Amino acid sequence: MYLVISGELNLERLRNHAYSVLKDHPGSSPQCRYLFASCALELNKYVEAEIALSGNDLQQRNLDDLVTEFGDQASFALQLLAKICIKTERKLKAIDALKKALKINPFLWSCFVELCNKGEKPDANRIF
Repeated sequence: MYLVISGELNLERLRNHAYSVLKDHPGSSPQCRYLFASCALELNKYVEAEIALSGNDLQQRNLDDLVTEFGDQASFALQLLAKICIKTERKLKAIDALKKALKINPFLWSCFVELCNKGEKPDANRIF
C-alpha cells in the first residue's frame, strides 16, 4: 500500500515539475506546446492546455490552422484538444476534433472509440 501511494505522489511531483519547467521556459515549437498542453490537461488546467495548443485567440483559430501548425503531429494535437473539449463539456468541438484526427491518422483507435462513446456512428469502412 505504501509503495502505491508513494508512487502516485512521485508521479504527481513529476507532472508538476514538468508543467513548471515548460511554463517557465515556453518553447515556440509545436512539440513543446503539445507537451505543456498535455501536462496542463493532466493537472486539470484546461484553459492553459487549450491556449498552449491553439494560441491566445481561442475563438479565432479553427482546426485546419491547428493541422497546419502541428504538421505530422496534428492528429495527436487534435486528439488532445478533443480531450480538453470533453472535459470542458464542449461536445460538438470535441467531435469535430476527433473526426479530423481520425481522418488524418486512421490508426488512432481511441478517437474512433471516443466518437462511438459520444453517440456518433463513424463509418468504419470509410475510415479504415
